[in-house]
Amino acid sequence: MNRPEFANLTVVHRCRDETGSGMSEPVRTALLQRAFFTSTCMREFAVFGADSKLSSLPFDRHTCISNGRDAYLFLLHTITGLNSSVPGETNVQGQIRKAWDEWRHQAEARKLAALNLVMHRLFSDSRRVRQLHLQGIGGNSYGSLARKLLNPNPEARILFVGAGELARSMLPFFSAWETAVWNRHAIDTTDLRAGKCFAPDETFQAAKWASHVILTTPPDPLNDTNWCTLLAAQQQSPNALHLGLRRARQGSWSRYQTCRSLDDLFDLRRSQSSMRTTNISRARAYCQQLAREISGITATPNTKVA
Repeated sequence: MNRPEFANLTVVHRCRDETGSGMSEPVRTALLQRAFFTSTCMREFAVFGADSKLSSLPFDRHTCISNGRDAYLFLLHTITGLNSSVPGETNVQGQIRKAWDEWRHQAEARKLAALNLVMHRLFSDSRRVRQLHLQGIGGNSYGSLARKLLNPNPEARILFVGAGELARSMLPFFSAWETAVWNRHAIDTTDLRAGKCFAPDETFQAAKWASHVILTTPPDPLNDTNWCTLLAAQQQSPNALHLGLRRARQGSWSRYQTCRSLDDLFDLRRSQSSMRTTNISRARAYCQQLAREISGITATPNTKVA
């Protein structure tokens, strides 16, 4: 028999388009009120712990709903990085774990009880997938790809704009260089593995200090234009990478060929030799096995577009 927590699992999800846009604001607001909702650089999704009446939500043709085993498999593929444009990357797991920890501390008791077992099993299974099939496959993190893309010389000074989970996960990949962080708000520097931390009002000093800049912030025309202008004032050809920006939405960023976007990172990944294909295939097969185990092999509805 199916365990009720998994048989009734529902996930509403949508991939971002080439400009980085996802669900409409009315859908996002409704999901935030009714479910555990989170997002990555590639998709947005909400997790419901029981059968829910979703017909009242204003879905569009790009919004998908998965139930039961299909829902669990989607979540497992996503948290292990198998749904990412860089298959097997580790950053998304930290993002989802942080979002879950924040949500469960403020969620209603009823909603938390409906999801707690599912999420506990999900994080446990994702660790098993990574340990068995995704350990040491190399080159799968944003940090390692960004390092190859920027190719800094030994004297380079690397500035991270934004101090969230993504920036913190990437900093260790630049431990051989001088590093610094600038954030628009004051931050807790505990466990921040950076040599310097610029204050929110020190954008000019930060831009002047840096030889390479990595923006880990969401797309923001005002913030992006500001940094583009600051960097151009310091360097004729600014060496920068914006991990929240897609090529189709670059705006002022496109003025300089040396200002790269998230798509340049994906292009690099695609151009590399795919020595990890077997590991990824085995990881996907193992995810299928784990999803079958939690559902007792009982068939569940297929993913459908709302």
